[in-house]
Amino acid sequence: MTRDLYPLRRVPAVLLVAALAALALDAASPQQSIDLSGDQQVLAFRSAPARRVDVVRGGGYFPVIARLRDGSIAAIVRGGGAHVGVAGRLDLVLSRDDGETWSRPATVVDSPWDDRNPAFGVADDGSLVVAYVVFRDYRPNGTLASKRRDGIHVVRSRDSGRTWEEGPRVDLFPSGLVSPFGKMLNLDGGVLMMTFYAGDDFFHASPSGRPGVERGMSWYPFAYVIRSRDGGRTWGDMSLIAPGFDEVALLRMRDGRIAAALRSHDRGDTSISFSGDQGRTWSRPKRVASDREHPADLVELADGRLLVIHGERNRPMGVQAMVSHDGGATWDDKSKLMLSWLAPNIDCGYPSSLVRRDARILTIYYQVDDSAKTPESASCKAVIWDVPKQW
Repeated sequence: MTRDLYPLRRVPAVLLVAALAALALDAASPQQSIDLSGDQQVLAFRSAPARRVDVVRGGGYFPVIARLRDGSIAAIVRGGGAHVGVAGRLDLVLSRDDGETWSRPATVVDSPWDDRNPAFGVADDGSLVVAYVVFRDYRPNGTLASKRRDGIHVVRSRDSGRTWEEGPRVDLFPSGLVSPFGKMLNLDGGVLMMTFYAGDDFFHASPSGRPGVERGMSWYPFAYVIRSRDGGRTWGDMSLIAPGFDEVALLRMRDGRIAAALRSHDRGDTSISFSGDQGRTWSRPKRVASDREHPADLVELADGRLLVIHGERNRPMGVQAMVSHDGGATWDDKSKLMLSWLAPNIDCGYPSSLVRRDARILTIYYQVDDSAKTPESASCKAVIWDVPKQW
């Protein structure tokens, strides 16, 4: 007997956003309900208006989205190589119609090595800022020998991505294990904030028995924020979010708090933490998602609802969303929206979202259709969707 390593999640109610490519739904559909009972499981299917478009074909890993000063939308994605591979580079794609159509990828960084793991933001002067790391330690057969990196690299563009200039490398990490992640955050006074995780315990926060760096390819991370006061040219003034977490998404909320969605390094779930002092100190992370539900992004709606949009690596794999009606104190994990559910393997997810001018949500994500054919079978997609009023 074979055992399914990624069983269908037992969810009492899952709201499916209608955008199946086969159905091409683009308008509100009558509510339909199909109950599939058995093994204490009921799935209630309900459609809602949505539309799905291609952003990148043949790549598009790890997308990070941002709105530019001219109103257009840009995303940084990984191209050139597979999930891991020396051919990896970073590309930029643009949309001037709120995510309906996208430009062809334009190269941002393409060194002889594996350029990867982007963070992306727009400084107060309009400059585009991209941070990333480089994997150099590859064997002749193309496999990765170690995850050591030479710090965080930073490039900036003052002409909306047409040209890029390299800034000083952030070289603060004796462990050689570090990576930025996700959207950069604009704070008061022109401060740009970025999250990163590293194997270095700068604040002596290591839990008992857990060293900062472990043997072999496995390592124990610490999640931090770091700041720039010159438009992303230089970085410093570090603060700890929490030990034991890696990929972190940030959101500046209307009430002045900063919310963080953190990926647990051990379980691959998602937790939420808040800061009321501009990221200096953080609440204890509270788990809000199950194992293999990561990484996550955060969106705040005009009506005050807070959304966590996360990758789903349990079947059906793809991207899901859940809502909080009380500013993140509690989360409704019994009535999730399923934004994408057709990924055939765990090489998928990494959603990045924003609210469009028409109040619809634009979420971009990636998936790999055939693990034996990468990056050819990889793609970055966008789903444009309405948040149900009664959700």
